[in-house]
Amino acid sequence: MVGRYSLWMMLILICLLSAPTEVLSQTAHDVFPAVVFLQGHQGVKKTTINGEEVEVWIKKTKTNPEPLNLITSGSGFFVSKGPNLYLVTASHVSNGIPFDSKATVYGANGIPLTYNLSELAGMQAPKWILHNEADIAVLPISPPENFRAAIRAVSYDQLAIENSAPNLDIFLTTVGFPLELGVKGKFSPIVKVAHPASALFRHSRFDNNTEASFFILDDPSVAGFSGAPVFKLSSVKIGVMSSGQGAFNCVGIVHGTFNDPTGGKFAAILPAFYIAETIDMAHTK
Repeated sequence: MVGRYSLWMMLILICLLSAPTEVLSQTAHDVFPAVVFLQGHQGVKKTTINGEEVEVWIKKTKTNPEPLNLITSGSGFFVSKGPNLYLVTASHVSNGIPFDSKATVYGANGIPLTYNLSELAGMQAPKWILHNEADIAVLPISPPENFRAAIRAVSYDQLAIENSAPNLDIFLTTVGFPLELGVKGKFSPIVKVAHPASALFRHSRFDNNTEASFFILDDPSVAGFSGAPVFKLSSVKIGVMSSGQGAFNCVGIVHGTFNDPTGGKFAAILPAFYIAETIDMAHTK
């Protein structure tokens, strides 16, 4: 009897140790270990001269010529479903991130840790799972143990899967890496707070013109926020007062910015039910 009890306790302990620790958020800082900076090298920039494709190299005074490398970057975050761990970003970000790209995450004492994407995925050629409508990409990952100990993940159950936009009266917090800021020296993602400004509506994606459901924020996004999670934190501080907003959850992911020739801009957000659907697709493969 004691042996059977000990076996059950060992199995429970193994499950607890293998499952990523989920985010239990009270402040924006609590979600820092759940977000990731993605950066990849797409090769040397090319152009056409006299009908012939050529590489672009730069010659500075008193230096040798150097290739003009195309560097792409974006934001992402981790979601766990049971013991399984997934990296989530926008598909237009994943399309520009080769397999030898880098993923930078929160480390001990806020020191950035950088891994090869193939190392996290546990394979030489990681396969992104793409949603057939929304700008969502999910990568199942099997990272080393020191990685799992450092990061946190948004639980699948913390995704807001309602087919509706968040309440217009709440504050939403985007956490990511616009302009490649926040990953040198200290791991310090950039936080942007805004209100929802619409219900769900249908609109064409800017990357491939596929129609999808969106809601907007009353403040524009910034280059590099693509793929960043948008959270409803459990509480927000307004001046010296704190206001409760209910349970923490992830309400969506940044697609980009809607704008017009007059200079008007809104952040375009894909609702979180798309994230859940893409993870379900990855979970069954």
